[in-house]
Amino acid sequence: MPTKNAATPKEPSEDGVKWQAQKSSMTRDRILDATIDGFIKLGYSKLTTTQVADIAGISRGAMRHHFDSKKELIQAAIEHLHKKLLGIYFHNLSSIPQGLTGRELIRARVDAYWSYLNEDLVLVHQELCMTARTEPELKDIITVMVKALDDQARQSVLGSLDDFEEDADRLFFIIDITRFNLEALARGKWQLSLYDDQLVERQLQHLTLCIEQVVNDDGTTDLSKLFANYQNINQSP
Repeated sequence: MPTKNAATPKEPSEDGVKWQAQKSSMTRDRILDATIDGFIKLGYSKLTTTQVADIAGISRGAMRHHFDSKKELIQAAIEHLHKKLLGIYFHNLSSIPQGLTGRELIRARVDAYWSYLNEDLVLVHQELCMTARTEPELKDIITVMVKALDDQARQSVLGSLDDFEEDADRLFFIIDITRFNLEALARGKWQLSLYDDQLVERQLQHLTLCIEQVVNDDGTTDLSKLFANYQNINQSP
């Protein structure tokens, strides 16, 4: 007696494949967000993959499906954190009112970076950088990631500020003046809580005036020698 042929399995529909990929991506992002949340609540050293799974509300099997090891998870989480940081910073830049010029525009850009530095995620990033000093595995990850973040941020800023389109050396010099001054100010505020609003405001005003000098420099002064060929100096190993 002839037997019936077994039913041929149906190929998953295109919509089904897309949904599975989207679902997998959403789960991955949930894990990475949970890892960052774990950094905030527990710190890098105490955080385990089991705790991340609990924070994310997923099984350990689902965790292992996406990340085989803690190192792989940490690397992906720091990259995820960097994308969030870039998003915050460029949102701040894009929120600067149109039509500002001169000192007002400089101050608005200074304020945009200062606002960025006071975000909780920036503090998390700074804590990871400090922890990396005594955690070799984390140091290996974060050294590469920070360099990539810095390069991406510089090129993105250069592409978004039309007034520096032909003067990258001057812009990168200004970026470093801003970073080194404001990040030091932010660390003092985080660690010591000694800086009141009046002191911070004076520092922001002073930085604005310093940047204005660099912006208006005609390229023939002692100041201009500091940012001449600065892009190449900055990229030196």
